[in-house]
Amino acid sequence: MHCIDLQRKNPYILPPITYPDGHTWLKLGGDPLDITLKGDADIKRWFQSGGSMDVADQLQETILDVIRDLKFEERRVVPCMTTFGETGLPSIGPCLNVLWPQQAATARVRTVRTNWDG
Repeated sequence: MHCIDLQRKNPYILPPITYPDGHTWLKLGGDPLDITLKGDADIKRWFQSGGSMDVADQLQETILDVIRDLKFEERRVVPCMTTFGETGLPSIGPCLNVLWPQQAATARVRTVRTNWDG
């Protein structure tokens, strides 16, 4: 993946992904302003807020500076968040579950428990 900073605090773009609803989306991210969420109530409010339209506008402008011929058919603004561990590194929590398909209609699950931040 190619990352471009353009002096805007590291915005990123993920490759097009087709979602279960059949739509294909590019994910743009990289809010230049970190917002500290303190507890479940703050997290719930953030996800219910719909995110920041100002940040979405900045991200769209950034990607159009790089890919000038890109045409947006539709845009959705959906908040997301990153959690950080005691070391200041991004953290995903103490347990990660991975599910992958097997033959026909079966699946296999693997649970990994570790200190991801250590």
